[in-house]
Amino acid sequence: MGKEKISMREISRLSGVSIATVSRIVHQNGRFSAETEHRVREVMRNLSYTPDPIAQGMRLKHLPIVGMIVPDILDDRYGLMLRTAQRRLFEAGFSSFVFNADEHAERVQSFIDAMAGQRCSGLIYVPEAGTCQVDLKGIPTAFVERRPAFEVNSPHVQIVMDDRAASYRAVKEAIRKGRKRIILLGDRTRNSSGQDRMAGAKQALEEAGLEPAAELYLNPLKSTEAISALRELLDQGTQADAVFCVTVRLTIGAMSVLKEKSIVRKQIDVLGMGEHRLCKYGLIEYHSVSEPLEEMACAAVDSILNMARGEAPDETELVFSCC
Repeated sequence: MGKEKISMREISRLSGVSIATVSRIVHQNGRFSAETEHRVREVMRNLSYTPDPIAQGMRLKHLPIVGMIVPDILDDRYGLMLRTAQRRLFEAGFSSFVFNADEHAERVQSFIDAMAGQRCSGLIYVPEAGTCQVDLKGIPTAFVERRPAFEVNSPHVQIVMDDRAASYRAVKEAIRKGRKRIILLGDRTRNSSGQDRMAGAKQALEEAGLEPAAELYLNPLKSTEAISALRELLDQGTQADAVFCVTVRLTIGAMSVLKEKSIVRKQIDVLGMGEHRLCKYGLIEYHSVSEPLEEMACAAVDSILNMARGEAPDETELVFSCC
């Protein structure tokens, strides 16, 4: 008698559900409650049961594999997102492959082609900036953080933050505290999240009857650009009492310049979208807007698992609030 059949019968007995229900959970096919799935998977972990991925692929026409694509794997934020998603996928019996896109659509297409060749179940994808077309090969996809700038030809869901509202609140609060000359460091790639963040910041300034002290668009992944740009502005005599940055990398660049020039927070405050781990532990200080990255990663995985079962997403866009 095969190991899988024995294991399923044992899982059924110990978890108190039918073999058919165990099979549906193992192969992610059909309906079952979250509570039942948790109970069955707990028994599976205790028995060290691992389903045969080839057999699963033959049944479902896809393998329990998910590709995860991020712009920069060294970014702490994406690291947290990947770790959370990978853990949740593992608990559901899925493996994952991670791809560092570095904002190159051509490389992304090669990775997607490879994932399609392996009959993967889905993609979790932070799309690169720009308008280039990417062929998803019909793979169910959860877009996270940014909206795609191309026509999507696969089942998909968008999982984003309310970036505009978050940046609006952050800048409005800075103005309330007396900051009137605010430098804006934006994202020159003009991806959806960067545009929304700048729009929110500019809206807060406009409502207060203020203009940006300066407005620059930089590479969001390079602190060095923020360092060069802000240093030049201050050396030229630009008067500022705050700097708003749309990404963590730009925030770190801005803080480096202020430290270099011995400018304290009371003189020029820094407002940053995204919380660096050193800020979280109190080792560096700036006004950070925390992003619900773990919640978004879990929502992305849950959406992929549902689509892998053939279920259409309940909502095509999930919007999370920042704090």
